[in-house]
Amino acid sequence: MSSLSGKKLLLLGFIVVMLLAIPVTIYLVQKQQETRTRAEAATVISLTPAATSSTVGAEITLDISADPGTNQLNWIRLVINYDETKVSTAAAGLEPNAALFPRITGPTYEPGKITVELATGMSPENIIQTKTTIATLHLTALQPTDGVVTNVTFGRGVEETEARSVAETDLPGGTEDVLQSAIPAAITIEGVVETTTTTIPEVTTTTSTTTTSTTTTTTTIPEVINELPVCTDFSSDISNGSAPLTVTFSAEGTDSDGSITKVTFNFGDSSVQDITQTTGIGTGTVSAQIAHTYNNGGTFTSTAVITDDASEQSDPSTCSLTIDVEGTPEVTNTPTPTIAAPGPGDVFIAAGTIGAILSIIGLFLLFAI
Repeated sequence: MSSLSGKKLLLLGFIVVMLLAIPVTIYLVQKQQETRTRAEAATVISLTPAATSSTVGAEITLDISADPGTNQLNWIRLVINYDETKVSTAAAGLEPNAALFPRITGPTYEPGKITVELATGMSPENIIQTKTTIATLHLTALQPTDGVVTNVTFGRGVEETEARSVAETDLPGGTEDVLQSAIPAAITIEGVVETTTTTIPEVTTTTSTTTTSTTTTTTTIPEVINELPVCTDFSSDISNGSAPLTVTFSAEGTDSDGSITKVTFNFGDSSVQDITQTTGIGTGTVSAQIAHTYNNGGTFTSTAVITDDASEQSDPSTCSLTIDVEGTPEVTNTPTPTIAAPGPGDVFIAAGTIGAILSIIGLFLLFAI
């Protein structure tokens, strides 16, 4: 009986131990799993050089590097802070390493603050596993630091500088921050800020009496002298002959500063004729031809005169010809007596005369008888 009771107690003790061992085992397994899956915060982000000096107006260049340690980095957010009264971003500002990060968001600039997100993607060759320069920061020194330093730092905390890893020991998706520390840079700035002083001249107000005068300005326009046209040649097909004599005249002329409007022929026998339609009228060179008939004998001086578009004329003496015309011989006519036809009065006179003669003869015969 006692032997049976002892076995029951032993069985009961075994059951109690098992009931206690199962929760403890589960707890230890969970702790071990949690330790194995939690990523180690081993990444360090730093500014290089960590300490530098500059002068007012000079550019300061700082490299930003990421040392992953045991992590494998695929995403980094940088939040950079600086004293905007001492330094400012230069023309280039923050330059991310675009060859390393195919996806870049930013950078965005605020007073004294720069933010940028850098992602390598899931391509294994872009994962950062060794210390690498991830960006370059360009600043300009504005004010001297008066023997102390001005710091360029990385913001830490919620929505600040952060690094994520995709190592096998990390949480799935690389959502855990593995940044261990962020090392700032200290800058010493020397020099003097030049101050430009602008002197405004003193203005003195003087009261004076102003006399208004009228000034007449005479503008003298230089007189333009017109060049006279020139008769360059004057000829005729014949220069002598018997009347009626038909002569063909030819005249040529030029005008150096205008155009020719007409050629005037004076034939010397009181006949003058203008030519306004011929070769060269309206241009600077003219050639005109005309025929004229001399009906009477004599010696005649004919001329040609050129007129230009300013109504100026050539010298008539430069184009002059002499034409000799022989007259026709005079014919002497003998006057022929004119016999007048008898009129009515003459008939009456003749009849009266005959009647008187007959009456005398009749009386004579009467007395004779």
